[in-house]
Amino acid sequence: MKAEVEPLTNHNFSLDPAEWVPRGYAIVNVDPRGVNNSSGNIHFWGSTEGRDGHDAIEELAKLPWCSGKLALAGNSWLAISQYFIAAEQPPHLACIAPLEGLSDPLREQTLRGGIPNTAFNEWVATMLMGRNMIEDFAAMAKMDPVPREYINDKRVDMARIKVPVYIGASYSSTLHTIGALRAFEEIQHPDKWCVYLHLALVHTFCSY
Repeated sequence: MKAEVEPLTNHNFSLDPAEWVPRGYAIVNVDPRGVNNSSGNIHFWGSTEGRDGHDAIEELAKLPWCSGKLALAGNSWLAISQYFIAAEQPPHLACIAPLEGLSDPLREQTLRGGIPNTAFNEWVATMLMGRNMIEDFAAMAKMDPVPREYINDKRVDMARIKVPVYIGASYSSTLHTIGALRAFEEIQHPDKWCVYLHLALVHTFCSY
C-alpha cells in the first residue's frame, strides 16, 4: 500500500442523468471505499469492492424513493466492478450492464501471457483521490511470484452471477474485449446479451 492523495480526473464513465432521469430512473454514483471522502483505503477491484458494492445496493434499496430494484451500468472501471458486485449476489440487484470491462485484470491486462505490463495501472493510480492509502496494484503485479491468493481474488467467478446481463464489447479496445467475451461465455444466466461494436461504447451510452 502507498499513502498519497492523487488528483481528480474529469472523465465520467457512468450513465448520463440528463438521458436517464427523464425516463424515470434515479442515477446514483457511489464513491468506493477510500475514494474522495469515503473512509478506508482504495482497492483495485477484487472481492473487497464486490462486498462494498453489495452493501451499497442493499442500503439504497431501503430508501423511500427506491422501488427495491437496482441495476448497475457503466464503462471501464464501472463495468469491471459490476462483475465483482454481482458475484456477491445482493438480493436487490435486478440486472447489470457492464459496457466494456475486463474481468480478470491480472491475466487479461497486467500480466497477459505472464509478461508484466504495469504502465496502465500506474496511470490509473494517478487519477484516484482519497484521504488514506491506495492499493499498489502495479507493485503486486511485479512480485515474483505474485501471491496466488491475490491473483485469485482479482478474477471474477462468473458462475456466481445470477442476474440478467447486457455486456458491451468493441473491436476498438484491447483492454476490455477479452473480459467481456469471457463474461458472456461463463455467465450461466439464460438472459444474457453481448453487443459487439466497432466503436468504444463509452461514447454511445455514457457521459464523457
